[in-house]
Amino acid sequence: LSLKQRDGIVGNATEASSSFFLMITGQIECAQTSSSSLTNTQLYCRYTFSYGPDWIVSHGVTQGITQIAGSRRALKGNDEEGKGSIIVWNFPIEISFQSTNTHG
Repeated sequence: LSLKQRDGIVGNATEASSSFFLMITGQIECAQTSSSSLTNTQLYCRYTFSYGPDWIVSHGVTQGITQIAGSRRALKGNDEEGKGSIIVWNFPIEISFQSTNTHG
């Protein structure tokens, strides 16, 4: 196997050509609870990405916490009794992975 040098980086040409990238973008929008399950009006959401040993994070963070948001009453018709609460975060998420294997 031959080594290639490009921009000061030495690597195996075969490895570079067989890997791929996966980019994930989106947002954590909101959570809806029933009025009986909500004991605190100020909540945050904690998230974590789990992945196998063949995956490398090339950009972004693998875990995080949204900002603290207050709950508000759900609009009638959003739940059965119309008494639930909605917590809105609209928290953006962006992460990119590199891998040579689609499993894991």
